[in-house]
Amino acid sequence: MQNNRRQFLKNSFSTFLGAYTALNSLGLSAKTTKKNNILFITIDDLNAWIMGSQRHPLVKCPNLDKLMQTSISFTNAHCAAPVCAASRAALMTGVAPHESGMYTNAQSASTGTRRANAHIVINDVPHLTTLFKENGYHNVGAGKIYHRWVSDEAEHSKHYHDFMPELVIPDKIKEHGDGYAGYKFYPFPVDNPVVDNLGHKSGQSLVAGAVDRNTNMFDKKMPDELIADWLCNKLLELGKTVNPKPFFMTAGFLRPHVPYTAPQEYFDAIDRDKITLPSVDDMLDIPEYGKAMTMGLIPGGDHKAVSDLGEEYWKDLMHGYLASIAFVDDQLGKVLRALNDSGNAENTWIFVMSDHGQNFGEKQNWRKMCLWDESTRTPLIVSPPRGAKKKVTVDQVVSLLDVYPTLCSISNLPQHNKIAGQSLLPIINNAPYRRSERTVLISWHYKNYAVKASRYKLIQYRDGSEELYDTQEDPLERTNLITQNKFQPIVESLRSHIPSSPSLPVGMSEWKGDSLDAIVGKVNS
Repeated sequence: MQNNRRQFLKNSFSTFLGAYTALNSLGLSAKTTKKNNILFITIDDLNAWIMGSQRHPLVKCPNLDKLMQTSISFTNAHCAAPVCAASRAALMTGVAPHESGMYTNAQSASTGTRRANAHIVINDVPHLTTLFKENGYHNVGAGKIYHRWVSDEAEHSKHYHDFMPELVIPDKIKEHGDGYAGYKFYPFPVDNPVVDNLGHKSGQSLVAGAVDRNTNMFDKKMPDELIADWLCNKLLELGKTVNPKPFFMTAGFLRPHVPYTAPQEYFDAIDRDKITLPSVDDMLDIPEYGKAMTMGLIPGGDHKAVSDLGEEYWKDLMHGYLASIAFVDDQLGKVLRALNDSGNAENTWIFVMSDHGQNFGEKQNWRKMCLWDESTRTPLIVSPPRGAKKKVTVDQVVSLLDVYPTLCSISNLPQHNKIAGQSLLPIINNAPYRRSERTVLISWHYKNYAVKASRYKLIQYRDGSEELYDTQEDPLERTNLITQNKFQPIVESLRSHIPSSPSLPVGMSEWKGDSLDAIVGKVNS
C-alpha cells in the first residue's frame, strides 16, 4: 500500500514536471491558465521561394523575414493535395484526401455545387473553426480560408462570430478578366497576351502585370489590402475588449495566386533584368500521367502557350509573381503590426502557411496540380507566444495535415479519430529538432500519390507507373531512379505508405475515370 502511494506520488510529480518543462520551453509559466489566442494566416499559392535552400535571390518579403527571426520555420512542409479546395479542406479538418474523397477543385454531384463543399463532404468531424468556436474562442475571419471564402457555406455565421463579407466585384473590373470565374482574384491587367495574342480565353489567368489604382481596383485598393484593413481594425477592436475571450482569427490572403497583379510600385521594386529562367527538364523519364498533369488550362498546354509567347513573357510571369509576394508581404506586415499595437502579441500563437506551391516551367508545368516539389512544398511558419528565443529552421519533412493536431495540442482541444497528421508540438518544444524517418502522403486526383520521406520521394500514378527521386542529391527531381534495381528496397518501403482502399472522388459511386484520363488520352493520340 505504502509502495503504491509512493509510486503514485512519483508519477504525479513526473507528469507535473513534464508539463512545467514544456510550458517553460515556450516562454510560458506553469501558473498560466488563460488560453492563448491563435492568428492563423494562409497565403494563396505561395511556394518555397521565401525560405531555406529554395529562397529566390530576388524575393522581397521583409515582414515574413522579421517573423521568421522569432519563429520555427518548417522548410520541408508539404500540402495534402496541390490544389486550393482539396488542400484547404484537409488543412481545416485534419482529414486526408484519400479518406474524404476531396482530391481536386472539381464539381460535386452530391452537393450540386460547382466546387465540392468541404463542410458538406467532410461533416463527421469538427472543422477548425467549429472546434474553436465550440470551445470558448471568439472566431474572427477574413479572406480565403476555404476555396470559397472564410467558409465553404453561404452562412459564414455558422462558423464565425465576426467575419468580413465576401467581396463584390465591380463590373468595370470584371471587363479585363473576360468572365474569369474566380471572383476573388481580380483585378486582371488590362493587356492579356493569352487572350489577345493566342485567342485563348480558357487559362487566361496565367498572366502578369501591374494594375492602376485609379481605374482597375476596388476604391483604389487590391482585395488583399481590403482584407488587411478589416483584420487590422478587428485586432485593435479586440485589444480594447474588457475580459475578452481568446480569439481564433483566420486571415486568408489571395496573392500571389494568378493573375500575378499588384500595384506598379511592387513591380518597380523587383529588378526584372536579373530574373533568370529555370531550365526546362526533358520529359523522357516521366510517365504519361505525369505529363498530363503539366498540361494546365490553356488549349494545347500551358507550356506551349508560354513558349509561343516567348522568354520575355516567361520573365513577365516570374516578375509578376515576385511583385505579388512583395505586395502580400506588406499586407501581412500591417496585420502583424496591428496585433502588436493591440497588446495581444505576447499571448498569441501565429501560424503562417500556404495551401501548396507553384511551378514556373520546371518540368513544363506552369501552375500547381502536380506531384513534384515545386507544387507540393509550402512555407510553414509557427511563432509561439512571445516568439521563439531565436530563429529556428527545421528540415524535417512535415505535412499541412499536421497543423490541425498541433493547434489541438497547444490549445488543449479534443482531437477526432480521423486525424491523419501528427502534432508538431514536440518539434516546436525541442527545436532545433533531430530529424526522424517520417513520411508524408500527397494526393492529386484519384489514386495518384507522392510519398515524401527525409531523403527519397516516390510518385505513383493510378496506372502503376512511378518516379523515384533522391531529393538530397537531386533536389530538382531531374533523374527518375525507378528502374535502378539497387533502389528497389527503398521503393518497396515507400509503397507501403500508399492507401490500399482510397475513397472514391466526391460524388462518385463507382470509378468511371476523370478529366485526367481524358488528358492522357489526348497526350497519347
